[in-house]
Amino acid sequence: MKRHLLLAMVVLVLIISVISCELLLEKPGKPTIHALFVSLDYYDFDNTLSELPATLVDAKETMIALDTLAQKFSMDMEISVLFDGRNDRSWDPSDEYRIPNKANIEAKIRSYATNPEVGDNDIFLLFYSGHGDENGNSLIVMGPNLKPAGQVQDSDVVTSQNLVDWMSGIKANKILILDTCFSGYIVPEYPKTFDDRAESSLQQYDPAAFYLTASSATQTSQEALFSSIGHSHGYFSVYFLKALGWNHSEEYSSNIIIDDIEYIVDGKLFSASDSPAYKNGNILIGDVFRYITDAFRFTEGWISFQTPQTGDGPLDLVLFSEQW
Repeated sequence: MKRHLLLAMVVLVLIISVISCELLLEKPGKPTIHALFVSLDYYDFDNTLSELPATLVDAKETMIALDTLAQKFSMDMEISVLFDGRNDRSWDPSDEYRIPNKANIEAKIRSYATNPEVGDNDIFLLFYSGHGDENGNSLIVMGPNLKPAGQVQDSDVVTSQNLVDWMSGIKANKILILDTCFSGYIVPEYPKTFDDRAESSLQQYDPAAFYLTASSATQTSQEALFSSIGHSHGYFSVYFLKALGWNHSEEYSSNIIIDDIEYIVDGKLFSASDSPAYKNGNILIGDVFRYITDAFRFTEGWISFQTPQTGDGPLDLVLFSEQW
């Protein structure tokens, strides 16, 4: 009897200890989202590359949608933009730092690695909409050597390896969202087997890096004028925005001011719960991806010629949460 009583007391003490520890555990701090949006529409590029009327719209609406969600989740979001387009070009020499060229993109990404305000618990987000090619050149950007007939030079491109190298020092979790042709090239394979893990490539795999891309490494990424919306979007971006809960109706407008420049778009995000990826107070990248691919497969039938990609590792990224 005494032995059973003693055992019961020990179990009770252990339970109280565990409960006490859980009560004393601090909730994880809210991350700050540090976001860089890069977009070009290739207007007036001397026929080097086809003009893309949807890219700037994709970037601006995504920027405003994410910023609105951050506010609704009481999170801080710091935004930088590098835009060039028909209505987003400045010839003022003092604005040279705004040009989406390779040097500016590298300098901006590397600045997040040296910024003491970017911590382990934060999120670095890169959104790019523009041209890419099948040679691993994920971003085709402003450069001094763009020539007719598609003669793109090294100074005009940011490769997938460039991005990996430039981001390597960033302490935060990283999410790359690329709406561009052949964008799946950047998504690394998760080292699943013993042989994979024995290779040096394992050291290059970053478990804190997450990816959403518009297509596979061998597919183009399409855009179109959506009559139901009244303006153009990339196929991927239109459903990425819907996954966030964005209302595309032209009846509404939204705006944001970045570096003293106001960006105004059609559409609005009313509530976090409008997001089909919103579950139990969280929005996870994996749920956003599943919504997009379901739409491509079942709603639109695009999956056969444009297949969005994400990493296949075991981790998922919580982009927004009411638990923080």
